[in-house]
Amino acid sequence: MNRGITKINRHIVGVSRLALAATIVSLGGTAVHAQTKPAVIDSTSLGEIVVTAERRKENLQTTPIAVTSLSQQTLQAQGTTSLLDLNTRVPNLFVGGTGAAGRQAGTFYIRGIGVDTDTLAKEPGVGLYIDDFYYGHTAGSLLSVIDVDSIEILRGPQGTLFGKNTIGGAIRYNTTKPSQDFGGKVEANIGTMRRLDFRGSVNVPVTSDLAVRLSGATLNQDGYIYDIPLKKNLGDDHNDFVRGQARYKSGGFLADLSVDYSRSHNNGAPAHLDIINPSATSSAALYNKIVSGQAPVPFYATQLYAGLTAPRDLYDSRYLAGPYETYATNVGYRMRGFGANLTMAYEVSDAVTFKSLTGYRRNRVFYRVDNDQSPLNWNGNNTSYRLPSFSQEVQALGRLWDGRLHYIGGLYYYRENAHAAVDRMFPGEPDGNQQFDQVITTSKAAFGQVDLELIRNVTFTAGGRYSHDTKEATTTRTRVLLNAAGLAGTPEGATATGFTLPTATRFGPITGSGKATYKNFSPKFAVKVQWTPNIMTYASASRGYRAGGFNNGIAVFNPATGANPNNGILPYGNETDWSYEIGIRSELFDRRLRVNLSAFRSDYRGLQISSSVITGVGSASFIKIDNVGKARLKGLEGEVAFKVTRDLLVGGNFGILDAKYLEIAPTVTAVRLDSPLAGAPKNTYSIYGTYNPKLANGGDIAFNADWGHTAAVYTATSAANAVRLPAYGLLSLSVFYNFPNHRYSVGVTGKNVLDKRYLISAVSLIAVSAGNAGMQYTNVGRPAEVFGTFRVKF
Repeated sequence: MNRGITKINRHIVGVSRLALAATIVSLGGTAVHAQTKPAVIDSTSLGEIVVTAERRKENLQTTPIAVTSLSQQTLQAQGTTSLLDLNTRVPNLFVGGTGAAGRQAGTFYIRGIGVDTDTLAKEPGVGLYIDDFYYGHTAGSLLSVIDVDSIEILRGPQGTLFGKNTIGGAIRYNTTKPSQDFGGKVEANIGTMRRLDFRGSVNVPVTSDLAVRLSGATLNQDGYIYDIPLKKNLGDDHNDFVRGQARYKSGGFLADLSVDYSRSHNNGAPAHLDIINPSATSSAALYNKIVSGQAPVPFYATQLYAGLTAPRDLYDSRYLAGPYETYATNVGYRMRGFGANLTMAYEVSDAVTFKSLTGYRRNRVFYRVDNDQSPLNWNGNNTSYRLPSFSQEVQALGRLWDGRLHYIGGLYYYRENAHAAVDRMFPGEPDGNQQFDQVITTSKAAFGQVDLELIRNVTFTAGGRYSHDTKEATTTRTRVLLNAAGLAGTPEGATATGFTLPTATRFGPITGSGKATYKNFSPKFAVKVQWTPNIMTYASASRGYRAGGFNNGIAVFNPATGANPNNGILPYGNETDWSYEIGIRSELFDRRLRVNLSAFRSDYRGLQISSSVITGVGSASFIKIDNVGKARLKGLEGEVAFKVTRDLLVGGNFGILDAKYLEIAPTVTAVRLDSPLAGAPKNTYSIYGTYNPKLANGGDIAFNADWGHTAAVYTATSAANAVRLPAYGLLSLSVFYNFPNHRYSVGVTGKNVLDKRYLISAVSLIAVSAGNAGMQYTNVGRPAEVFGTFRVKF
């Protein structure tokens, strides 16, 4: 019956897509009819885009940084509900989910630099900032778009202006601030897959100096991967959020306080089992040997099922379900988040401002993942995170010499005490196999930048950042199976007749710990030439840095061979990137055409790459991070906008990326010179059009269409774990009717209206050479969806 309902839902989606197209055509006819004369070429120019990428408000066209800014209006027109939706809309940006947590945990790559795993052991390569406060982990990072003023994506190293250094770039999530104007808005979305969203905000001036703003949302939508044994849909979204803000401004003093709370849960990641490889040395094969009675080791079966009757079903191709189906059972996700930020600024004069930014955030995350994606309870993880962090930043910024010199200097402190607990279910590693991780990160930095217009219309920039990072890591694994020789109680090999299995006893706990300090100085140099009021060129060279850390894959030290010192908790080093960039910002034909181009090259060294490693002791394999060697990244980016008439705007963007290894460390075997880099699609592009005709009654209609495409991309660099996500393109359409005075709006939005099946992440445990389990699963993106919107402003 549930499968029938799923098919009916998909038919409803198809009908809804046709209805959306018909609505756009009919409303388009109405709009043309309402015009008193045919549209003609109008001299109306493109509007100014204001960004704060350099910690001050300035026109995008005079900012010598590769930055994309998406306004609240653009985000609404494109139907953007999560940061995941940015994936096909920004040049050389790849956004995906992590394999386990799916749609809530994000992996962000800019120009091929990011992070390929959801772990405490490694820092993100792309910094996520909420109102200038650093969000330090992938867990919960696919933020919902709620009462956002703008989202800015900065490409290239960011360290001389931002508190927490990021090597690849930054995503700035800028919320709407309180103001002295009373007002608010309420929005409701109702759509396919039981979508029911409510968003609201209200702004209240309390006194002439104080204003408060309250925002909230509840976002709910059913899933789209039908779980056959559980009889429910995976990939659903249930998010509740509230944010309270207060702004106090008196004379030259400004204080912004923001407090937010969020919670989310779902049935599980939208995963689909693609491949099963029950080969002779994988744990899939071991499981099959145990349950079929072919392996004469009752100890394993007794311990594995803790006194329960062992299932007799083999793990094989019977669990390869349909494209939107799964047999997974151990699945689910929930998160609770709290944050509090206080920004205080005192303007001593027009030339000097002092600023303090104090932030605290705490996230708690729990998820269950079924790696085998079957009803068989033998290969899965239960993972919980506790992620508290505190940051303090102080700045001095201002301008001198009639605005010819702008400066910023600051000190930054960040501390995080992160904990993770993982329960594992593997053959040969029975009850009590848990791993506990603690990583304490302390980051201190001093940074500064000076922009000097030394000669008229020519500005020179020099900046630098000194970072001092300390990592303290402790990992404990409660139980492993060992024989008398200290070898793991897992398959030693395979022959034509079956396994050779040592007699094993439980042993543990096993602990490794370490502490290391990492230091770095990263400079920046740039020159900008403002040739005319509407044409600017620039060139820059900047260095980015990501601190090293400790592997958290625990193994057992073997005194006979000296393998796995400190039980595998080994340090890895810094990662650096020298990035060189040239660009042009131009507005032509009375500012009706905007063309922005950037070309870049990055010399990427010490790449921190995660890969599975066979240890021979303590476990069949564990994830190890190595500093691989050198890589070269180069490419081109462009953004174009053209105001065809007063009512019609068309545009697009593109990104071209060429990423390759130049050198591989001799100790690294998981990567070859011809291996692809993770998160580095060779090209991305999007095109869009917005038509906004005014009607005779004072209202207007807004049509929006955008198509975004990304080339194929790999989820990991290690050949043993990489999955190639195929190229795909997504089409979104929307049409809104805005009543006179714009107090009321009603519209309909379609996302992925061509119903493209595409992948957002993947986990590969196929490769036998890495001691993997013998399966591969992918996380699937949402199919076609349509929702109606009703919006009220007051």
